Amino acid sequence: ALIQMREGSRRRFIDAAWYLSVIRALVLWAGVLALAGPAAAFYDAPELGGLLVLLSLGIPLAGFENPAYALTIRRLEARRQFLFETTVALWTAGITVFLCWRDASVTSLALGSLAGIAARTLGSYLVARPWPRPRLRPDLPALKRLAGYCSLLLVNTLVTFLAMNLDRLLLGRILSMEALGLYNIA
Repeated sequence: ALIQMREGSRRRFIDAAWYLSVIRALVLWAGVLALAGPAAAFYDAPELGGLLVLLSLGIPLAGFENPAYALTIRRLEARRQFLFETTVALWTAGITVFLCWRDASVTSLALGSLAGIAARTLGSYLVARPWPRPRLRPDLPALKRLAGYCSLLLVNTLVTFLAMNLDRLLLGRILSMEALGLYNIA
Protein backbone atom coordinates (compact mmCIF):
# COMPACT_ATOMS: atom_id res chain seq x y z
CA ALA A 1 0.00 0.00 0.00
CA LEU A 2 2.82 2.42 0.86
CA ILE A 3 4.36 1.74 -2.54
CA GLN A 4 1.23 2.47 -4.54
CA MET A 5 -0.43 5.22 -2.48
CA ARG A 6 0.51 8.77 -3.39
CA GLU A 7 0.70 9.68 0.30
CA GLY A 8 2.55 6.47 1.18
CA SER A 9 5.76 8.23 2.19
CA ARG A 10 4.03 10.48 4.72
CA ARG A 11 4.80 9.84 8.37
CA ARG A 12 1.18 9.20 9.34
CA PHE A 13 0.82 6.44 6.72
CA ILE A 14 4.11 4.80 7.74
CA ASP A 15 2.92 4.83 11.37
CA ALA A 16 -0.49 3.47 10.36
CA ALA A 17 1.07 0.70 8.27
CA TRP A 18 3.30 -0.31 11.18
CA TYR A 19 0.38 -0.25 13.60
CA LEU A 20 -1.69 -2.49 11.31
CA SER A 21 1.29 -4.80 10.78
CA VAL A 22 1.89 -5.20 14.52
CA ILE A 23 -1.80 -5.81 15.28
CA ARG A 24 -2.11 -8.31 12.41
CA ALA A 25 1.03 -10.13 13.55
CA LEU A 26 -0.18 -10.40 17.14
CA VAL A 27 -3.58 -11.75 16.01
CA LEU A 28 -1.93 -14.28 13.68
CA TRP A 29 0.51 -15.29 16.41
CA ALA A 30 -2.34 -15.90 18.85
CA GLY A 31 -4.11 -17.96 16.17
CA VAL A 32 -1.07 -20.15 15.53
CA LEU A 33 -0.52 -20.64 19.26
CA ALA A 34 -4.16 -21.66 19.65
CA LEU A 35 -3.96 -24.10 16.72
CA ALA A 36 -0.56 -25.65 17.56
CA GLY A 37 -2.01 -28.32 19.87
CA PRO A 38 -4.95 -29.25 17.63
CA ALA A 39 -2.64 -29.40 14.58
CA ALA A 40 -0.31 -31.78 16.41
CA ALA A 41 -3.28 -33.95 17.30
CA PHE A 42 -4.71 -33.80 13.74
CA TYR A 43 -1.43 -34.97 12.20
CA ASP A 44 -0.74 -37.37 15.09
CA ALA A 45 2.67 -35.73 15.56
CA PRO A 46 3.16 -34.50 19.14
CA GLU A 47 6.46 -32.79 18.26
CA LEU A 48 4.60 -30.58 15.77
CA GLY A 49 2.96 -28.55 18.54
CA GLY A 50 6.25 -27.39 20.01
CA LEU A 51 7.71 -26.75 16.57
CA LEU A 52 4.72 -24.58 15.60
CA VAL A 53 5.05 -22.62 18.83
CA LEU A 54 8.76 -22.07 18.14
CA LEU A 55 8.21 -21.08 14.50
CA SER A 56 5.31 -18.82 15.45
CA LEU A 57 7.77 -16.49 17.19
CA GLY A 58 8.68 -15.31 13.71
CA ILE A 59 5.22 -13.81 13.22
CA PRO A 60 5.50 -11.00 15.79
CA LEU A 61 9.17 -10.55 14.87
CA ALA A 62 8.20 -9.94 11.24
CA GLY A 63 5.26 -7.79 12.30
CA PHE A 64 7.64 -5.24 13.78
CA GLU A 65 9.56 -4.82 10.51
CA ASN A 66 9.89 -1.18 9.51
CA PRO A 67 7.28 -0.45 6.81
CA ALA A 68 9.41 2.44 5.56
CA TYR A 69 11.59 -0.22 3.89
CA ALA A 70 8.84 -0.38 1.26
CA LEU A 71 9.81 3.15 0.29
CA THR A 72 13.15 1.87 -1.01
CA ILE A 73 11.10 -0.22 -3.44
CA ARG A 74 8.92 2.76 -4.30
CA ARG A 75 11.98 4.90 -5.02
CA LEU A 76 13.57 2.11 -7.06
CA GLU A 77 16.67 1.95 -4.88
CA ALA A 78 17.71 -1.37 -6.39
CA ARG A 79 21.23 -1.34 -4.97
CA ARG A 80 20.02 -0.83 -1.43
CA GLN A 81 17.34 -3.52 -1.86
CA PHE A 82 19.78 -5.98 -3.39
CA LEU A 83 22.38 -5.52 -0.66
CA PHE A 84 19.78 -5.85 2.07
CA GLU A 85 18.02 -8.91 0.65
CA THR A 86 21.33 -10.62 -0.16
CA THR A 87 22.75 -9.93 3.29
CA VAL A 88 19.65 -11.31 5.00
CA ALA A 89 19.65 -14.41 2.77
CA LEU A 90 23.36 -15.08 3.39
CA TRP A 91 22.95 -14.51 7.14
CA THR A 92 19.96 -16.86 7.28
CA ALA A 93 21.73 -19.55 5.26
CA GLY A 94 24.94 -19.24 7.27
CA ILE A 95 23.23 -19.42 10.64
CA THR A 96 21.00 -22.30 9.50
CA VAL A 97 23.93 -24.31 8.15
CA PHE A 98 25.91 -23.69 11.34
CA LEU A 99 23.01 -24.73 13.57
CA CYS A 100 22.34 -27.84 11.48
CA TRP A 101 26.03 -28.73 11.53
CA ARG A 102 25.95 -28.58 15.34
CA ASP A 103 22.62 -30.41 15.65
CA ALA A 104 20.97 -31.89 12.57
CA SER A 105 17.37 -31.38 13.63
CA VAL A 106 14.17 -29.67 12.61
CA THR A 107 14.64 -27.34 15.57
CA SER A 108 17.91 -26.12 14.04
CA LEU A 109 16.08 -25.29 10.82
CA ALA A 110 13.41 -23.42 12.78
CA LEU A 111 16.01 -21.46 14.75
CA GLY A 112 17.82 -20.57 11.52
CA SER A 113 14.58 -19.28 10.08
CA LEU A 114 13.94 -17.19 13.20
CA ALA A 115 17.48 -15.77 12.99
CA GLY A 116 16.75 -14.70 9.42
CA ILE A 117 13.45 -13.07 10.38
CA ALA A 118 15.14 -11.24 13.26
CA ALA A 119 17.94 -10.04 10.95
CA ARG A 120 15.39 -8.81 8.41
CA THR A 121 13.40 -6.94 11.04
CA LEU A 122 16.46 -5.31 12.62
CA GLY A 123 17.98 -4.56 9.23
CA SER A 124 14.78 -2.92 8.00
CA TYR A 125 15.45 -0.07 10.44
CA LEU A 126 18.96 0.45 9.07
CA VAL A 127 17.96 0.22 5.41
CA ALA A 128 14.89 2.44 5.76
CA ARG A 129 16.96 5.49 6.61
CA PRO A 130 16.56 8.48 6.23
CA TRP A 131 12.87 7.91 6.95
CA PRO A 132 11.84 8.18 10.59
CA ARG A 133 11.21 5.15 12.74
CA PRO A 134 7.54 4.26 12.90
CA ARG A 135 5.55 4.87 16.06
CA LEU A 136 2.60 2.98 17.50
CA ARG A 137 0.51 6.10 17.31
CA PRO A 138 -2.57 5.32 15.25
CA ASP A 139 -4.01 8.00 12.99
CA LEU A 140 -7.63 6.94 12.45
CA PRO A 141 -8.11 8.43 8.95
CA ALA A 142 -4.81 6.92 7.77
CA LEU A 143 -5.70 3.55 9.35
CA LYS A 144 -9.09 3.55 7.59
CA ARG A 145 -7.50 4.44 4.27
CA LEU A 146 -4.86 1.71 4.56
CA ALA A 147 -7.34 -0.88 5.83
CA GLY A 148 -9.65 -0.20 2.91
CA TYR A 149 -6.74 -0.35 0.51
CA CYS A 150 -5.41 -3.60 1.94
CA SER A 151 -8.62 -5.54 2.62
CA LEU A 152 -8.84 -7.04 -0.87
CA LEU A 153 -5.14 -7.79 -0.80
CA LEU A 154 -5.63 -9.74 2.44
CA VAL A 155 -8.43 -11.81 0.93
CA ASN A 156 -6.33 -12.42 -2.19
CA THR A 157 -3.35 -13.52 -0.08
CA LEU A 158 -5.49 -15.94 1.94
CA VAL A 159 -7.08 -17.49 -1.16
CA THR A 160 -3.67 -17.80 -2.85
CA PHE A 161 -2.17 -19.43 0.25
CA LEU A 162 -4.98 -21.98 0.43
CA ALA A 163 -4.80 -22.67 -3.30
CA MET A 164 -1.04 -23.26 -3.11
CA ASN A 165 -0.97 -25.28 0.14
CA LEU A 166 -4.31 -26.97 0.79
CA ASP A 167 -3.21 -30.18 -0.92
CA ARG A 168 -0.14 -30.46 1.33
CA LEU A 169 -2.12 -29.62 4.43
CA LEU A 170 -4.59 -32.41 3.71
CA LEU A 171 -2.07 -34.93 2.35
CA GLY A 172 0.02 -34.46 5.47
CA ARG A 173 -2.69 -36.29 7.36
CA ILE A 174 -2.72 -39.23 4.91
CA LEU A 175 0.86 -39.66 3.68
CA SER A 176 3.99 -40.52 5.58
CA MET A 177 6.60 -37.78 6.05
CA GLU A 178 8.81 -39.38 3.39
CA ALA A 179 5.97 -39.57 0.84
CA LEU A 180 4.91 -35.99 1.63
CA GLY A 181 8.51 -34.84 1.16
CA LEU A 182 8.66 -36.51 -2.25
CA TYR A 183 5.30 -34.97 -3.15
CA ASN A 184 6.57 -31.51 -2.23
CA ILE A 185 9.70 -31.93 -4.30
CA ALA A 186 7.75 -33.23 -7.30
